[in-house]
Amino acid sequence: LFDVLVIGIIFAMVVRPIRIYEKNIRDAEPLELVGAKEFKTLAKTYNAIFEQDMVRRRTLEYKADHDKLTKLLNRSAFDEICKLLTDTERKIAILIMDIDNFKLINDRYGIEMGNRALKLIGKHLNELSSRYSIAKRYQGDVFSVLVPYEGDQSLLDYMDDLSTRLREDDEIPVSISL
Repeated sequence: LFDVLVIGIIFAMVVRPIRIYEKNIRDAEPLELVGAKEFKTLAKTYNAIFEQDMVRRRTLEYKADHDKLTKLLNRSAFDEICKLLTDTERKIAILIMDIDNFKLINDRYGIEMGNRALKLIGKHLNELSSRYSIAKRYQGDVFSVLVPYEGDQSLLDYMDDLSTRLREDDEIPVSISL
């Protein structure tokens, strides 16, 4: 009877946690806090490292997919999403815009002011983006926005809303051409 009890305790405190941990690791999940005290300590340490790794991965994925300056999608991420959406039956439109007189802004006020203008456009495009529209910085001062096409009026409304936001923003006077 004593042997059965010892085997049961060993199973509950050692074998079962190892099996659970093995499954957690295989499924890329944090470890459950089970088993003997030493296993729980091991699980807590592993979970702290696991969480740090997940944060690093999310950060790297974000950096790989976004323009550093504007926080918009970069070209490759945008193109990948664009391809997925064009494979559906959803009607979409791609708007292409650039900042009016951007070279003049850079030449007259400096590159830092030009960067602020780019960030401002990125901020407003991000705010206007929904689950169904995405924006990217194409290159330099050129931006692309993929929006669902629900008719010409919806495109005009989107463009008008963006132009109004930029015109009314007190940070930098900037306009765009669509």
